[in-house]
Amino acid sequence: MVEEFAVLLLETDVDPAGILAERIWWRLEQLVIIYEGKKLIITISIGI
Repeated sequence: MVEEFAVLLLETDVDPAGILAERIWWRLEQLVIIYEGKKLIITISIGI
């Protein structure tokens, strides 16, 4: 199963957008999801 979503940061400069992208990446890296006894792996691709 694949789920996708996008975050659009209208009128946001590159530096703040990069900071937010790193925060999102870090949070997802730390996230542990167990579903039906199996650990789910989350991958993320970020473009700014």
